[in-house]
Amino acid sequence: MADALARGAALLCGGREPEGEEFRSGFLFFFLPTVLDRMDPSMRMMREETIGPVAPMMSFSTDEEALKLAYASWYGLAAYVST
Repeated sequence: MADALARGAALLCGGREPEGEEFRSGFLFFFLPTVLDRMDPSMRMMREETIGPVAPMMSFSTDEEALKLAYASWYGLAAYVST
């Protein structure tokens, strides 16, 4: 996330640990669901697997461009959102 923010991504929400004693267990790590906008292919988060509740968003103009961006990663072509 630090790489993306340093390269111009916009943090829309989250991006930090939640506040409150109930989140300070000592053996668990909590992180707020996070949305980053204005991502680009040069950012590590767009090339490497991200473990955590983080949704990076990147715009594209054509279906062909979207496929090119998706195939530029070694990781699976899947995305999940749950509520």
